[in-house]
Amino acid sequence: METKEKIINTARELFNTYGYSKTSMDLIAKEAGVTKKTIYSYFKDKETLINYFLAEQITIIRNIINKIYSEDKPLLTRINKMILETFKYRDNNKFIVNLGKAARLWGGKSKDLLAKLNKEIENEIYLKLKDASNNGLIKECDLKLTAFIIYKIYVSVLFEWEGDIDREKATNEIMEFLKSGIIK
Repeated sequence: METKEKIINTARELFNTYGYSKTSMDLIAKEAGVTKKTIYSYFKDKETLINYFLAEQITIIRNIINKIYSEDKPLLTRINKMILETFKYRDNNKFIVNLGKAARLWGGKSKDLLAKLNKEIENEIYLKLKDASNNGLIKECDLKLTAFIIYKIYVSVLFEWEGDIDREKATNEIMEFLKSGIIK
């Protein structure tokens, strides 16, 4: 295994096991069987290493969104599925789960990284809305604001609702609300 790959795999495992604050560059070096100097030849600091993993996750989420967007289904169905599948992925990804825990407990850099992830997802929704607008599938509107509203509705309902929630049912309710509103 190449040295950089060994460092990455070791750091990933340690971050997933112990979290970010408890994983030091010393521990990564020890577990990877390299010196800290070797790690620093690939990654400027711990933050750069964490950003590497965040970029990996953003790429995976973009791929999920792009695959679903290319399906031959109604636009709102695709948007609904894109967000639902993104959240399912996030829920099952140790890196993102640990990032969320760290953000809630300590804020700081973890909160900033989580915000960056959310901003990237919101931007992907914007790009899909822009494409849909260019293809005449939605009426003219402020697409950035609309992407923000759509994403924040999902985040609020799926993460901030205090009771038990069936995510699929909730996302279908959100989709119906977006499609027809609540006014008769």
